This record gives sequence, C-alpha cells and structure tokens, in this order.
Amino acid sequence: GMHSSPGFFQEEHAVRGVRHPTPLWHALFWGTCILLQGILPVATAKPPRVTPAGAFSVIPSDASPPSFYRIISGHEANFYSLTGFSQRVFPPILLVLHEKGGTTTPSLKVDAVEGGLPRITIDLPEGAEDDGASARIVTSAMLLREVYQDKAPPQGARVRVFPSWLIHGLAVCCNPRAPWTSFPAQFLSGAPPPRLEEFVTQSPPDASQSSLMRIYDETAACLVRAALNDSGKPAFREWICESSREKQPEWPAGWDTASVERGWLLAMAGSARTEEKDSPVLPAGLTLERYDTIIARVKTPGHSLGLLSREKGGSGQVSLIAGLLTVLRQSANPAALPLIDRSISFCRDLGHLSKRKIEAEEQSLRNLREDIVKRSRGIGSFLDWYEASKLPVRSGLFDNLPEGMRMKGKKGPVGDRLDAVESRGW
Repeated sequence: GMHSSPGFFQEEHAVRGVRHPTPLWHALFWGTCILLQGILPVATAKPPRVTPAGAFSVIPSDASPPSFYRIISGHEANFYSLTGFSQRVFPPILLVLHEKGGTTTPSLKVDAVEGGLPRITIDLPEGAEDDGASARIVTSAMLLREVYQDKAPPQGARVRVFPSWLIHGLAVCCNPRAPWTSFPAQFLSGAPPPRLEEFVTQSPPDASQSSLMRIYDETAACLVRAALNDSGKPAFREWICESSREKQPEWPAGWDTASVERGWLLAMAGSARTEEKDSPVLPAGLTLERYDTIIARVKTPGHSLGLLSREKGGSGQVSLIAGLLTVLRQSANPAALPLIDRSISFCRDLGHLSKRKIEAEEQSLRNLREDIVKRSRGIGSFLDWYEASKLPVRSGLFDNLPEGMRMKGKKGPVGDRLDAVESRGW
C-alpha cells in the first residue's frame, strides 16, 4: 500500500496499507533501502550519494551535473542551521533526478513500507533541481521527515499540510541558489504597513505571475528570518512536530505575534528597493526631508523618541524607526550622515539612558539638524557663486545679473596665451 502526493501538497491524501511496526526497524530500514534501489524506476549507472547530514539519498541520472549534489547539500545545511533541528538518524529522503526531456514533473510522495517505516521520495527532472517549485518540494520533504521521523503515519491518516508562507519563505532561505529579490515597500513612503495576520492567511500568487511570486517569496522569507531567531526556534520545532493535528495551524502558539511583526517590517525595510534610479546619493535637502518624514511617524509631543520608548510597545516602534533610518542611510547625502548615524545610535541606546541624558541627546540632535541645514544652504550658495563667477561654461541661470556681480576671474598666463592663439584663427 502506498500513498502518492504529486506536486506541492495542494491536497491531502490518506495513507493506506500501513503495517504494524517492528522493533528491528534499523535492520529493516537498511533492507528497505536496498529493496528500493532495486525497484525504483530509474535507469542509472551512478550510485546513490547520501548528503553530509544524512537527510537525502541522492540518486542522479546518467547526465546529472556535479552541481546537483552540492545544491541539495547546501539546502540541507541551511535548513538545519536556520531551524535548529538536530541531525538525527531517520530514514533519508530518496531524491531521484530524472533525465531531461522525459515526462517527469517535480513531485513528492509519502509511502508506508514494511516495518512501519516512512518513505519520502522526491522526483525531479534534470534542470529543475534548484528552481523555486523544486526548492519548496525539498523543504516540505525535510519538514515531513521531522514530523514522521522513524514511524509512518497510521492507516487512513492524512499527510501533514504546511502553511504556504512557511514553505515559500523557508525554501528561499534554504535554497543556496535562490536569487536575491528587492521589492517595493510602500509603507516606507507613508502607506499603511502590511498586517501579519493578513499575510499568513494569504494564498500565494499563481505560478504564471512570476513577478508577484518573487515578491511573495521574499516577503515570506523576511518573515521566516524575523521569526526564527534564537528564542523562536524551540517554539517552531515544537509546532512542526506536533503530532495531534493533521493540518498545521497557521501560526506557532509560542511566537509573540507583535514582536515577530516588528522584526518582519524591519527585515522588509532592509530589503526594499530604492526609488532613486538616476543617482544613488540624494541631495542634502531631500535627505533631510526624508529624515523628517521618518521622525514625524513618532506621534509623541515634539516627536520625542524618549517619550515613545516609555509607552507600551514603544520599544518596537523605536526599532522600526531605527530600521527606516538605516535604509535611508544607504542613499543619504554625506552632509546628513552625522545626523542619521547619531539618531540610529540614539534609538539603540534608549533603554540604557537616563531621562536627563535622553533629553540632552534629543536637544543635541535638533541642534545638529539645524547646523546641517545651515551648512547645506551655505554649500548651495557657494556653488551658485562659483558657477556665476568662475566657470568658463555657464548654465545661463546667471546671465541676467549685472556684470559686476559676476566677478570675472583672471585667466593667468596660460589662459591669455591660449586666447591669443585662438584669436589668430588657429
């Protein structure tokens, strides 16, 4: 009896014909592996290769590229590093790579074999081993291996179904060849920020909408990175291995939603695409305007970060402000960098400063901003004067000024000599 789940777990299927387990599963497992190698419909002369952590037994085709094994090994290493699962001795996932040009489509099967052992098999066509759909299948298989361990699901049970955001995000984080995708974060320009509760219940775009799919994948990856910190990993592992449910809940009970949402917004802000296409460096005035827009998000009197930090949930909002300033710094004018850097440091140090020091630093930041405004205006005035009086080729903006205000400069001996040569028509 076997259960087959083609594609990417869009449906749940029951497992049939599972036999009772035996205490001699170690011996049966290796016997099963030998048996599977004989009955798998793969014509290949290449022997299987087990990945370093033992999660996969890779069965290549005759034409499999050498990079295939490295891709799967990298995916395996990233999975264990990110999730914190231990590398235990469970039956490996059989990953079969089929020759290009056949009828094989990426698929994942969960079977029950002799002795009650689970058998998880992935079939991939050559050339699709590191694309997004295949990476999601590989990620799903590794999660199912942690769910079933050394015991197949009972007869009539359904294969565990994982939330879409988890599979898409974890696949991007684990896939060593996943392309980096920057995406527009409209909330950085004043639009309402996305809500975590809405995103985790959102269905992924259709596979034909590649641009939307890349944005969805990267958004989900930012969520996974924000949630799987040191304190989030134990709750994640408990959530995955919970055996009392056939369908995975959308959210681990051990995760603090508000805290994860703040980290998620910061991660997206760090991955956001800059809107400046003509020049990577903003003018000083525009930099200060964007700085003021970020600080204006603080709704306390005088836009005080110190007062915000003492409000309930204020530390998370301060962290969001620091993240937005960090993004602005990437394209900020050098004249404004001291203000931005000191503001970021101030956000990070708020929890360790006394009320008196906080008030003094906020006043110092206001004074620094005024100094930068005066300095940038002075620089602009100097550049205007320099263009009007020194440059031999002018923009025409100052041609209407009186001759005395243009302050013609001396050319010097070389310039005079060139003028004399030019006047003779040479």
